[in-house]
Amino acid sequence: MRTRRRGLTPRRGAAGLALAAALAACVPAPSGPLDPAGYVPIDYPLPLAIDALLPRGVAQADVRERDGCYAYELDGTLYPVRRPDGGHYCIG
Repeated sequence: MRTRRRGLTPRRGAAGLALAAALAACVPAPSGPLDPAGYVPIDYPLPLAIDALLPRGVAQADVRERDGCYAYELDGTLYPVRRPDGGHYCIG
C-alpha cells in the first residue's frame, strides 16, 4: 500500500505564491482622517457595496469620491470607506 505524502504540492505552492503576491500588492490603509483635497460629492446613485459599508447614519450626500476611492464626511472630517478587511474601498 502506498502512502500519500502531504505537504506542498505544485498546486498548493502556486496558490500560496499567488496569495503572497496579492498581499504584497496591497497598499496600507489610511490610519485616520483623509486630506479632503480632490474628493468630490458623487453625482450618481450610491453603489450598493459602498452603502453597505457606510457607518449607520451617513447619507449619500456625505459620500465623496476621488480617483475611484470612496470616503465619507462625518462631523466635518473625511474618513475612508473601509472594506471588510480594513482597507480603503477603491474601484478600478
